[in-house]
Amino acid sequence: MFELWKEALIEFKDAYFFTSGPTAGSRESRRIVGDYTLIGDDIRTAKRQDDVVVLGAWRIDKHPQGESGYHNMPIVPPYDISYRTLLPQGIENLWVAGRCHSATSEALASSRVTANAMGMGQAAGTAAAISLAHDGHSRNVSIGELQDRLVAANVILDSASAMEGLPLEKLGTEAGDDHWK
Repeated sequence: MFELWKEALIEFKDAYFFTSGPTAGSRESRRIVGDYTLIGDDIRTAKRQDDVVVLGAWRIDKHPQGESGYHNMPIVPPYDISYRTLLPQGIENLWVAGRCHSATSEALASSRVTANAMGMGQAAGTAAAISLAHDGHSRNVSIGELQDRLVAANVILDSASAMEGLPLEKLGTEAGDDHWK
C-alpha cells in the first residue's frame, strides 16, 4: 500500500517507511450505539449518506475466527461514514471518533483504520466548534456548514474525486495478490 501511495499521490512522493509497530494491537474494542450504525452492506455497496463527514476506502479486513494466514479481503469502493455514527444515542454534546464510533464488527473491520479515525476526529472537532458558535447542541450542527468547512480544509467527501488519478489497474482483488505483498 505504501508503494502505491508513494507512486500515485503527490503528497507521498517524499515519504519513506521507517518502521512498523513492534507489538500486535487491538483491532476492535467497545463501540457506541449511535444515531446511525455503519454496516458491512453500507461499505460493500458504497451507500451514499447525506451527512458524510469521512470517505472510507479500506478493505473489510476481518480475520476469520480460529484461522490464521491470508484471508479474503475484497476491495471495496469508497464509502461514506455518516456524521450520525459519531453521535451516541441519548447523549447530547458528545462526539466519538475512531474505532469506538457506531459500526458493526464487520463494518469496523474497514472503518477502524488510522486515516478514517483521523478523519472522524477532524469531523468531530469541527462539529464541536460549529456547535459552540451556534446553539451548543451536537445534533443541531448544520451538516452543510460542517461539510463545507471540511472540504475547505481539503477533506475529500466525494467518491468520484477520490478515485481521480489512481492507477486502478495495479490494484489486486485479494490480500494474497502480488500487488499487496
